[in-house]
Amino acid sequence: LPEDDQLPNAHDVDMQPDLLLAYLSDKNESFTLKQIGETLRSLSKEHLWRNDIRSRVLRSPELVSLSSDQEPRFTTRSYIHSQKHLMSNAQVLANDDNFAVDPAMLTQAIAKKNRALGIVNASLSDEQKTALDHMLSDRALACVVGTAGSGKSTMLDVARTAWESVGIKVYGASLAGKAADGLEQASGIRSRTLAAIEISWEHGFDPITPCSVVVIDEVGMVGTRQLSRVVAKLTEL
Repeated sequence: LPEDDQLPNAHDVDMQPDLLLAYLSDKNESFTLKQIGETLRSLSKEHLWRNDIRSRVLRSPELVSLSSDQEPRFTTRSYIHSQKHLMSNAQVLANDDNFAVDPAMLTQAIAKKNRALGIVNASLSDEQKTALDHMLSDRALACVVGTAGSGKSTMLDVARTAWESVGIKVYGASLAGKAADGLEQASGIRSRTLAAIEISWEHGFDPITPCSVVVIDEVGMVGTRQLSRVVAKLTEL
């Protein structure tokens, strides 16, 4: 069967309509009747077939109707379960306060980067330093949001230097291969797709250890189910 984040073909949906719900709920926290119809139209031009599948989808026990003042919205039971699982495990990591890096190591990493940037009359901004303090605090989970061009890659290069200076192995991950390549080139963090990392875990290769950091770039692009699996794996360490 296709992965949740891949659009299933018409034959598979005909055999198992819930595949359509899995696809829609992986792409969206909630969805509408219009989105169901648009997705069905992308699978087939057969009007009767689309109506049949739509009716079967709307009768599915997997479908959950959400209250809405305007257009009715829906989600799925499996999405709600994955979301709760993700939030629960993320909270476990956020409460883990045994992951601090010696502030002196961060200071040295910042000074090293500023020396390199000095060649072009630049230096790390106060915002970048604040983000680094947050990332390298004693919490096992940290989130940083930055717009394009705000210097996230430069900041991650400094973080990598500080982590590696105390023996922490740093892994980079992204949803797409191109993004993973960009992360590696810009920050020096060896990076792969999340799918490749999950396959490695399944086969016991390149295991993440308790003394490791996983940097997930563009995490907002990652589906809830996949992110829930990854966070659950990290929580187990």
